[in-house]
Amino acid sequence: MSTESITWHKPADRLPDDDYTVFIEVAHHDTDGSFDHSEVLAATKDGDLWRPIDSCSPTTGTVIAWADWPVGPRGVA
Repeated sequence: MSTESITWHKPADRLPDDDYTVFIEVAHHDTDGSFDHSEVLAATKDGDLWRPIDSCSPTTGTVIAWADWPVGPRGVA
């Protein structure tokens, strides 16, 4: 077994290069603006938009963090 650590970054501090697959945490809010839930997705950044890798549509919600895609047990992404 091997382990790997990931580092979460705030988008305001640092952004990934466009078109690289990364993990994003997306916060979703109720209609009154209160926090409802968050989810972690695989996505790419396309200019100002974040796109889940399984959709052409931009992510809904607010991206609150992102992390580089893990390299895996063989050291290749």
